[in-house]
Amino acid sequence: MSEIKVSAVTVEELLGLLRNGEWLIPRFQREFVWSTSDIEALANSILEAKPIGMATLWEQPDNSGLALEHVSLPGFADATEWFGENDLRTNKHYAVLDGRQRSTAIAMVFGGLRQTHGSMKFAGGFYLNLTETRDVRPVEFFKAAKEKQMGLDTSPLSRGYFPLAVPEDKAFMKHWMDALYEVNDPGKYPADAVPSEQERARRQHALEQAFERLNKTRLATYAVPPDYGLAEICEIFETLNTTGTKVSTVDLIHSWLYADSVDEEGQGGLDLREWLEDLGKLPGAEGWSSKSDRPELVAQIVTACHVAANNKPSARVIGGRAPAIRSVKAADLLHTPTEHWAEAMQSTAKFASWLADFQEVVAGGRFPYKRCPYPVMAAVYVSLRWHLDRDYGDVTPFQKSDIDGLFRAFFWRNALATRYDQGFLTQIGADLKFLKEVLLDRPEHPTDQDWIDHATDRLELMFAGDSVRTVDELAEAAAHGDSSRGALRQALLLPIYAQATKDLLNMEDISWPSGVASDLHHIFPLGWINDTVPGTVRQEWKESDRVGSVANLVPLSRPSNNKWRAKRPGVALAETNMSWLTRKDVFGPARIDETAFEILVQQDIQSPAEIEKFWDHRAKTLAQTVHSLTAVELH
Repeated sequence: MSEIKVSAVTVEELLGLLRNGEWLIPRFQREFVWSTSDIEALANSILEAKPIGMATLWEQPDNSGLALEHVSLPGFADATEWFGENDLRTNKHYAVLDGRQRSTAIAMVFGGLRQTHGSMKFAGGFYLNLTETRDVRPVEFFKAAKEKQMGLDTSPLSRGYFPLAVPEDKAFMKHWMDALYEVNDPGKYPADAVPSEQERARRQHALEQAFERLNKTRLATYAVPPDYGLAEICEIFETLNTTGTKVSTVDLIHSWLYADSVDEEGQGGLDLREWLEDLGKLPGAEGWSSKSDRPELVAQIVTACHVAANNKPSARVIGGRAPAIRSVKAADLLHTPTEHWAEAMQSTAKFASWLADFQEVVAGGRFPYKRCPYPVMAAVYVSLRWHLDRDYGDVTPFQKSDIDGLFRAFFWRNALATRYDQGFLTQIGADLKFLKEVLLDRPEHPTDQDWIDHATDRLELMFAGDSVRTVDELAEAAAHGDSSRGALRQALLLPIYAQATKDLLNMEDISWPSGVASDLHHIFPLGWINDTVPGTVRQEWKESDRVGSVANLVPLSRPSNNKWRAKRPGVALAETNMSWLTRKDVFGPARIDETAFEILVQQDIQSPAEIEKFWDHRAKTLAQTVHSLTAVELH
């Protein structure tokens, strides 16, 4: 193979390479995701001659089927704002494999790439603030409306701002040289606003310094020759990913899938990011699948399906190796073969329905992954459903109800123990093997109770070294915020979040994801406690975080919380004329039973003992709720 070449380009050279189509973006690359502050930071680094990183390029062979396009930004109504003519190509061109964000940002700041519709995020320009005397963040972005308001669209230099974008019909050097002359010319300023000679000289010096540093700045390039294939390119990415350059595992998988499945015309490639978005829009998968929010979670689910399956394609070969895929760690995800991914992508509706079933099985309602203790356990459930769906014909050794009953107990035992606190990704494969063995024992136990007893005994052995917390231990954790952190706190709150689907005050639907936005809020607000409870008691509660405990939290819409926290809880509730009988279907799922309700609705409650009685009672209710779910049951 040819040698990899390392070199560097100036900003001016980079703009030319991007505009004339010598540097192009693979169509499978993730979109531009930087913020204006990210772009400003890069521009400041350039104008201060600081290092700005490296771009990894792949020289394209003549027969490359890789779909490539110019650097761009999304335009209005599905249009695209291109940098240069998108059909323009040079004879020799390169795919930008790593460096799209930097390249796009530089095209925006110094090349004038922008969104033209005023409503869009990047409809505006970047300017060097020459009025700023401090050498701190002199580059600023202004939206088009602000540009017009400040007069930057007609005479920016007279306002003390230099437009960094070089017009396409103007030479790079001339743009700067003209500004260096004009900034010190009194005739270029309004007659009543000419800066002093000293100030004009200062601005000219600031421009000269910026231009000098700009010309010193180089973007390092790492050019891979054309005789490398995309599989080898992904191996290079894997190396980058372990040595500091941020290239996500999902990006690598995306590149591989596309390369493996694209046809000779560059069409038809598997688009992982698009699939993640499509899956996340289906009922049941909302809050679980996204190309930008923990995309590796769905990759772990897909790989877990490969681990669980009896009949499956061989692992992908990387660097001459194709080890058995045994878990859902990063290496396992990368070795998951394209054939398996293609089958998974053809099962989008099933994946969404299995994710919905997972949520209903463990919590009796819907919830996003962020509410779930150890979200990767969804991979265990979905993969068992994949195994049942793919590996058996009409006669199966176990049923969905068997998976549900066994998995619910497995999930909650893990959630209430410490077994998954360390190294849980390594355990996924062993856990799948264990659960499959228990499920395959089902025909040997023809009655439901026999199998329940057998499954319970197996789980007891599994968790022998990682004891599940008792009801009393869980109640203590629920009543004191300092003892319920991380996964345990999420576990205690999960049934409330999934099942409390009606707002306590206005009865609005707050269910995930179709209801109005809600969040967990204090039942006894901190402000009310500070005004009501004696200082010594408040200090005791602060030390054990009683106010921030699970027992003091409930889902409320924002308007209801605003009303609730401004009054005593009992006063807010009394205004609705509610009673336990009329609202038990709302308060019950929030784990506020009749005893807790009667304490809560007292309009004149002031005794710390009464408040503590509410918290302790509700904590015990929550503890009993989640602990009961550790039992194997069939429905």
